[in-house]
Parts: sequence; C-alpha cells; structure tokens
Amino acid sequence: MNDYSVCTTWHVYKKRAWLLDVKLQRLEFPELRRAIHLHETRWSADLVIIERAGSGLSLVQDLRRESKLNIVGIVPKGDKATRLMNVSPLIEGGRVSVPKDAPWLAELQDEMTLFRNGRHDHQADSVSQFLGWLKQKPFQWYVGGNTNGPQI
Repeated sequence: MNDYSVCTTWHVYKKRAWLLDVKLQRLEFPELRRAIHLHETRWSADLVIIERAGSGLSLVQDLRRESKLNIVGIVPKGDKATRLMNVSPLIEGGRVSVPKDAPWLAELQDEMTLFRNGRHDHQADSVSQFLGWLKQKPFQWYVGGNTNGPQI
C-alpha cells in the first residue's frame, strides 16, 4: 500500500502564515495528480510545492509539463526532526496560525505533539518543509491579497 500523501494549504501575508487546510490520504499516482489539481482549483493556489523524492520526482515533471500550475520541487535537507526544529521558532513565535475548529486539527496536533514517538509524521513533515521553504524565501512573507489574513 502507498505511503500517505499530505497537502497543507497556506495563506501567507506580512510575516504570518495561516494553515488553511490539511489533506492526508493514501493515493496512487494518477489519483494524486488529480487531487493536486482539485485542491489547487479549490483554493486558487499561486504555488504548489512538492518534495522531490520518490514519486514526487515524477509528479513535479508531469505537472510542469502538463499543467499551468506554478510548481516548485524541493529537496529536503537533513532528517525530519532537524527540519522541524529549524522552523519551530516560527511556530513558537506566533507567526503560524491554525483554525481552532478545523476538522483535521486534532489529528495534526496529536502528530506534532508525538513527533518522533508517534506512529506517523507525514503532516509534521509537510508543515516543516513548507515553513523551511518559506524561511528561505523572505519575499514570500509578503504575498497574499487579504491584508488581515483569513478569519480563523
């Protein structure tokens, strides 16, 4: 059976990042491609970041070739724990917000709290990879249309 695929959807504005949605599913490659297109359309995403490992290598190539999506392939550096530690100051500093009533919040909180000792780490890894990418792209802190961010 395939490993989990995780899609975290973010809104970024004025040095704050709002986590809007989390999708965690086991999908075969064709379903994953369709899910990315559906999710991108639903949220009117400006950018799709994909880990360039495993099936992500082919996914980046396919989506760049066959779609108009703005695709960025990233290569993770270091292990998952190190990546999460590197972005924890953003979370601890209040620069990351999550909706208090999201249906996925309890599962995400459990995974983040139990990280390294829990059964899964896919969502925590997606969060750390996005925040790590954002940390390396300071200009990205100023994208977004709503000056106050989403209402969460």
